[in-house]
Amino acid sequence: MWTYHSPQPQAAPRATAPVSSAAAASAARSTPPARPQTQRPMTKLALAAGNSRERSLFWAVLLGASNLAGLLAGSLLYIWGGEELAPFMEYFTQASVDQRQSGVLGSIFSTAFLSALAQLTAALLMGFCAFGGPLLFLLVAMRGVSIGGICAVLYAQSGMKGVLLYTLLFWLPDMIFSLLLIVLSCSAVALSNTVAANCLGAASPGLRLKAQRLMARYLTVSVVCILPSALAGLLGRVFGPIF
Repeated sequence: MWTYHSPQPQAAPRATAPVSSAAAASAARSTPPARPQTQRPMTKLALAAGNSRERSLFWAVLLGASNLAGLLAGSLLYIWGGEELAPFMEYFTQASVDQRQSGVLGSIFSTAFLSALAQLTAALLMGFCAFGGPLLFLLVAMRGVSIGGICAVLYAQSGMKGVLLYTLLFWLPDMIFSLLLIVLSCSAVALSNTVAANCLGAASPGLRLKAQRLMARYLTVSVVCILPSALAGLLGRVFGPIF
């Protein structure tokens, strides 16, 4: 038996209520804002390292200037030093030249190495003193005075032949020794200034680190001094008998 069914009316889609502005503002407040990607700031350690490099360069320039000033002073000291100082400088120069002209490799090496090691050790000890800063500049300047004095005496006695003798026998080892002394003195000045600041009551950090750095640099420079000492012996062996 056939039965008639009336079609069911389809429900109309519900209209979504518009979101109020208050609800949108609340949702915006609840969402954390995105953090902009900024460059990571430099740490205190990096800043301290940068300042330490700048100070080391500053001390190196001043120590190099002290060495050059001593070189000029030594040259002028022989000229204007008078009769009292000239014999001493001539004796010192002649002893150094005779030792290099002997051509004995072991003697030249040991003399050059022990002389450089004594100056490096003096710079090390000054670094641990509160008043060692000015003494370090004096030490570097006095090395320049000795080099300038030898040059002046050789030029006054032998002219250009004396200049050539110094260039072949002394110049290169002396320059290397001076550079090594300046390198060590930079660390020694930094440590001496820190010790002086702590003695005066101004707490300066990094005392232990600077002391360790000075000791490490002293050992390294002392080992490196073997090379210019051997070079001095080799130059004396080769060019010493010529003059």
